[in-house]
Amino acid sequence: MLRETAEALHKDALRVQRTALIHANSSFMPMLCALAASFWIESYDESEWLQLSQLASSEYEKALIELLQGQLLMSRKLAGAHQRLNSAFMRRATISMLLDISRC
Repeated sequence: MLRETAEALHKDALRVQRTALIHANSSFMPMLCALAASFWIESYDESEWLQLSQLASSEYEKALIELLQGQLLMSRKLAGAHQRLNSAFMRRATISMLLDISRC
């Protein structure tokens, strides 16, 4: 991703996040987009990902965070990528199993 594109995405995501907070809507997706964009601006901060994970309101959101983080880390061959992806897939499997059980 071009740095200019990542910076524009980051700026837009932060704007949408502020709007969501003002209107008492979920700011989860804008926050996730902002973190992804900041990764490509080369300002990866593990604590920001951890903070978003703590704010996640469901297992689905936690799995989404770990999946995106794992994919981004993998794209740069950074440590922790496999761990994040494995954790995301395990969460996803649990979610699928619970959905299957609830359909019975």
